[in-house]
Amino acid sequence: MTTSEAAAWKAKKQQREAFLARLAHAHGTGAKESGMGRVMRIRLARKGDGAAIARLAELAIGDYQGGADPEGLGRVIDREGGRPVVPFGQALAFVAVEGEEVVGLAYVAPPVQLLKDFAEQLSEATQSAIARKLCALELLAVDASVQGRGIGTTLLTEVEEVLRSRASWGVIAKVTGGDRVSQWYTARGYYVGDTGMPFVLKNRVPLICSGEPGVRIAVKSLRDVPVSGTGRESWQKRSR
Repeated sequence: MTTSEAAAWKAKKQQREAFLARLAHAHGTGAKESGMGRVMRIRLARKGDGAAIARLAELAIGDYQGGADPEGLGRVIDREGGRPVVPFGQALAFVAVEGEEVVGLAYVAPPVQLLKDFAEQLSEATQSAIARKLCALELLAVDASVQGRGIGTTLLTEVEEVLRSRASWGVIAKVTGGDRVSQWYTARGYYVGDTGMPFVLKNRVPLICSGEPGVRIAVKSLRDVPVSGTGRESWQKRSR
């Protein structure tokens, strides 16, 4: 093994250790006050959380017909826990818990649809690399009874920290809740495009992330790379 290969192996090992340490933290070792004197904690979903996750997934999807199957996701969580296997890798399901009640959900996964759309243009190695570095925030929801206490922000922050710990370079999300939800994401560092506007994620092969009618695409860099441009917006990641 050459010196450069040894350094690369060490760096990957450190990233893996940081990722596992962050996941261990997400198992509920930390707790925060979420208002009204209640203690809230973020942890990975567990077997048995399926019914609550299905309920929150339904809330996240709302009237949008292109999202996940809430009941199916609940069954998957009950079967596999908070790190279910999905195409191109593994998803992560985080929950916010007050007492013993699950009141919030954040579900992230590899950008499955994007990779399927470009499967013929990307080698398997490139697909795997993108799946590790780019994540899709598929679902984010908080029970209406506890909204306004910062639980959604705490969930999103935890997700981003976990992704940073495994050296992910960005997050994409589909925003369907109108201007109020778009403004919420913008205030948390996301660039939200106009309804139906595509983003071009510049890789060896440009990846076009389509904005469907009534859907806005939100993107955030986790590596201090600016999102900018006009018309067809471009998100350029820096070279490693």
